Formats: sequence, structure tokens, C-alpha cells
Amino acid sequence: RVDIETANPVITIDRAQIQKSGKLTVGDLVQELPSIAGAGTNPQVNNGGGSGASSISLRGLGSNRTLILIDGQRVVRNDVNQIPSNVVERIEVLLDGASSVYGSDAIAGVVNFIMRKDYQGAEFTADYGISDRDDGERKGGAFTFGQSTDRGSVVAGISYNKFDAVSAGKREFSRNALYLYGGVVTAGGSSSAPTGRLFLPAGELRDLYGCST
Repeated sequence: RVDIETANPVITIDRAQIQKSGKLTVGDLVQELPSIAGAGTNPQVNNGGGSGASSISLRGLGSNRTLILIDGQRVVRNDVNQIPSNVVERIEVLLDGASSVYGSDAIAGVVNFIMRKDYQGAEFTADYGISDRDDGERKGGAFTFGQSTDRGSVVAGISYNKFDAVSAGKREFSRNALYLYGGVVTAGGSSSAPTGRLFLPAGELRDLYGCST
């Protein structure tokens, strides 16, 4: 939902939307927002390495230009999957830059996670899934507890998620890296040939043997 009454456009995801989405992690939840660019929120995509963290990059300006807040307070590490989705009340995304208020790390925008408050009771959820090729098994569970009194309230939550890896070689469409060279699509094979490669004018790819780098 876009709040048009504020000076700057704010997208809000409330608790009802979070529950309806069925997403296990906060990274999966915010990944569907149009303003979230790239695959940084998906820690399973790590073709080029990666830290395994789930970071947010608003408008493609990078995670170091997107400020993450929890109840209006800065967080030390830009890994939104460290926040259990079961304790999030709503998510507010400020699309316009707020560098004048927060500094240079908010040039792209601000994402504020509002935690649940005044919750009474306990709940447990479990999730299981698997791909149609019997791999990529997914398991998850979350527990939330809340107690409210006249003097205050406390809400605690914990979640656990496990995703089995599926390598690119397990799928035909990603088994070979494809290169477009000279108008010709060429299968590149392994991305780490020990001695390097040569691209020929005809679009052919040749490995170098007996050479050192």
C-alpha cells in the first residue's frame, strides 16, 4: 500500500499482508517490491561468491546507500534475514532519498521494520516444501510469544529456516554459461579455466593449454 498523505511516498506492508504472503524470511517478503533491485535479498543466489546475507538495494543504488531501521533505530548489519518475520508488524519503505536526515547511507531510501507490540498469546508455525524435481528441500518453523500487562508488554520470537542447495548444473537452462560474442551465442563451459581462454572472431571459444598466468 502506498501512503500518499505523507510528504514522501511510503510503501507499507502490514501484518495481514505478511501472513497472507506465506514467505518464510523477510528477504523473500521484500523481494517482490518493485523498488527492490537485484538478487541481493536472495542469499541462495551466490554465483559470484557472496556472504550469504540478505541485503536490500533500493533503486539499484546498492545496499550501502539503503538505510535499514528497526523501530526507527539503525542496525549494525544490513542482513534483513536476521529479523524473524513472525515478529514484524509492518514494513515501511521510503522511496525517496533521506540523506538530509539520515546521511549518505540513505541516498537510495529507507526501510523501517516495525516490530509487533501488545501481542498476547503464543503461536507456532511450520513450513515444508520441495521442488517438482525432488530437490531444493525447504524446512521452516517459527515461534512467537507475547505478554501484556498494565505496566508494559513483551514480545519474543524465534524462527529457523533451512534451504537445501540446488546447483546450476542440476538444471538444463543453467548448466552451461552462455556468451554472446560477434552475434553468436557460445556455451562457455566452466567459468574458471586454469590457463585462460581465447575468443576467436567466429565466436568460438578455445581453452589455452600449457600456459601459465
